[in-house]
Amino acid sequence: MGEEGTRASAWRLVVPVLVALGMLLAAQAVPAVLFPEGAALASGVVVLGQADWAASPGRLVTVVPVAALGGVGLARSGLAPWQAELVGLVGVLGLLRVIGSRLAPALSAALIPSVFHVTSFAYPASVAVVCGLLASGLALGRGRPGPPAARSRAGRPTRRGFSPLASSLVAVVAGALIVVAGVSQGAPAGLVAPPLFVSLLELVDGEGTGWAGSSWGRRGTTLAVRWASLVAAAGLGALVVGELGHGWAVVVPLVALEGLVVAVLWGRGLRHPPPAALVLVPLLTGHFAAGRFAVGVALGAAWVCGAGGLARVGLEALRRRGAPTRGTLDG
Repeated sequence: MGEEGTRASAWRLVVPVLVALGMLLAAQAVPAVLFPEGAALASGVVVLGQADWAASPGRLVTVVPVAALGGVGLARSGLAPWQAELVGLVGVLGLLRVIGSRLAPALSAALIPSVFHVTSFAYPASVAVVCGLLASGLALGRGRPGPPAARSRAGRPTRRGFSPLASSLVAVVAGALIVVAGVSQGAPAGLVAPPLFVSLLELVDGEGTGWAGSSWGRRGTTLAVRWASLVAAAGLGALVVGELGHGWAVVVPLVALEGLVVAVLWGRGLRHPPPAALVLVPLLTGHFAAGRFAVGVALGAAWVCGAGGLARVGLEALRRRGAPTRGTLDG
């Protein structure tokens, strides 16, 4: 990438920061509008070159808001939170499979209401606004220089949805964690923080993980880096919220932290947007629960990375044997 391309990509770092700033300011008046995954979506689509997320502006502006609306419906349904989370998990995985979409952030959009007791319809409205702005930017920016990872797929056929086997494995791995958290007394919400499941789905059947063709040692390093990025983002966000609370004082520090996390992801070429969401998720917890949230994320991320890595290995083994997984496992 030349100097001009580097400069253009660097300017893109501003977009997720502006998304985070807008949500944090609006949340001071209406807390339910906070959509942490919006910052991760902006990071993935605009900065990190998640081509599967940016493939269809039309689906971006419909699938994710519909998932958010369904999540609020489940949160208001009277089901136990962990039951609503399971229904939302299976429902979104099925939806993505049926329509052939790889918009993994729809998982987070659907599960946030059940995990954090968000029942206001201001939440799906906020999701629709964020996705609409990103989709408009994508539509207007077609044909302009994009992130290198997005350009590298030029000329390749658009991939269909996640493979049935990958979706099933994700449902089992994530569902087990949800059940454990649901039946455990006092389990921290961070254990099932929805961005963890976006990370899991991308690890099991996503592009840009640095997995395909890598040695076992490098794969272990990849998993360790993914875990560390999730825990560091959640821990720093929890530290800020724990010290400053949920008021105006938290806005500038969290926006600065969001910019730092996205810059590190971009600078290291780590195509792993969920940490950009985890910076903001502590705002959805109670003031005194922020520290426990970070501990929960560390445990949940360990399960996601460990079990997700094993699931990826299993899918690769089946692929080598010629099993019809109907998905790609390229990195």
